[in-house]
Parts: sequence; C-alpha cells; structure tokens
Amino acid sequence: YSLGRTNPAYDENAKPLNKFIRTPGKESRSLYYPPDAIALLNDPAVGILLVEGEASVILNHAWRERTNGLQILPLAMGGCRGWSSKGKPLPEVVAVCKGRRVYIALDSDVATNVEVKKAFHALASALRATGALEVIMVLIPPTEDGVKQSPDDLLLAEDGDDQWLALLTGAKETEAAPFSTIWLAQRFAETFKDRLRYSTPQKMWFYWTGVRWRPDKTQYIKALTHEFLIDVAKEAPPEEVNSVSSTFTGKAVIEWARSEERRGGKECRSRW
Repeated sequence: YSLGRTNPAYDENAKPLNKFIRTPGKESRSLYYPPDAIALLNDPAVGILLVEGEASVILNHAWRERTNGLQILPLAMGGCRGWSSKGKPLPEVVAVCKGRRVYIALDSDVATNVEVKKAFHALASALRATGALEVIMVLIPPTEDGVKQSPDDLLLAEDGDDQWLALLTGAKETEAAPFSTIWLAQRFAETFKDRLRYSTPQKMWFYWTGVRWRPDKTQYIKALTHEFLIDVAKEAPPEEVNSVSSTFTGKAVIEWARSEERRGGKECRSRW
C-alpha cells in the first residue's frame, strides 16, 4: 500500500517527514500500475511513462481513456528515487522499460532542485545502460505563480488535456549529463569507433592494428579506457575528477560500450 499524508510533520529545514507511508519491508518497493497494464505490457510498441506519484498514474490513465490519447503506460515510482535500491535500478524497472520508448515526467522542481535533477540524470543513465530504446524527458512547468506541480496537477487544470498532449508530443530524447557514465561511454565509443569492436559470438574485444583486427588478450582495452578517462578528467570540474577517472567508471564505460556493440550488431569482419 501507499498513503500520501495531507499534513506530514516537518524537520528543522522545513522538509516533510514521512510524506508517504508505504508497506514496510525491504522488498516492498515496487512500481504502481493502472488497471489495463497487462494488455499494454503485452504490446512492445507501447511506451512507458515514469512519474513520481500514484495520482499521476490514475489521472493519466483516465486522460488516455477520455481522449483516446497516446498509447503510453503510466507507472509510478513512489518518488524521484523510487526506481532504485542501493544505487541500482530495480529489476522490475529494467524488465518493464527494456526495448521500449520511456518518458520520464518528474515534478516541475526537476528544473530547480539539484537533488531531483541528479535523480533524473541517474534514472536516464540507468535506463540507457539497461536497454531502453529511447529516454525522453517531459518537462512539467510550474504554475503561473511559480508553484511546483506534478503531472496530476497539470491534468486537473482547465486546459490540462491539451497541455498534457502538447508536452508529450513535444518532448525530446534526453542527452546524458556531462561527465556522467553514459556521457563518458558515448564519448569513448565515438573516439574509438574505428579502432575497437566487440564480437558477441566470441565474447571478446578486438582492436584494429592498422592491418588487421587483433583479439584483446592483454587487457589492452582496459588500459586504453583508463588512459582515456585520465585525459577526459582534465576537462571535468574539480568535484567530478575522482569519479571520472575511477576504476568503477572504467568498468562501467567498457560494459556500456560492449552492450552498444551488441545492440548495433557490429562485428569484426576483417581477417584476424
């Protein structure tokens, strides 16, 4: 269950405490689905809409039925970080979003709240890394008075139906945040696109010597990635340097590049 408290207690920084009360237990975190979820999940052409709160799912479901709108399945995460556990995406989120177009519609403070913005970029990066077809940001505007609003607030407005349709159809695929793991991996892939290939049948990296493709049996790719990240770290802001050049980031960059090679179907066809 999930209950939203109308009048939660506040801490000394005026932040609400236990704004939502959910089923206790480590395994209780789960996505919230609308009534017709199974039928939509069986259609791979249907996109996924990730929102923070359950009310946004209910109102989006009603909007779709009322207007015969876009075939998008709304799912609530239970907050901007509800998609993850210990920094990793929930298996349920990965399974639902893999191979689909995914829209992310966080509350309007994603534009002004640093922590919410970080949560968005982390989610977008995780979705790309785990096989989402596209990751699209739906930017919810605040009210005319500058008050934060969520998708359900927007849908309750007098012209909410039209506003919501315009936001969804006008949304564009997101770009990875600078110096994020996905951003680094994309830059790595672009830099070495003519020199590296991953062979899925042989489960091995190959690199171009200038004459032929040679299998990597000496951890050449690992060393190349390390040198690449050390070089890129020189461009990063001071607070990002250690993260960019870390061993963990290097492993993540290689894994992402390998998954892209698999997805793109690139193989080493030159003589080895």
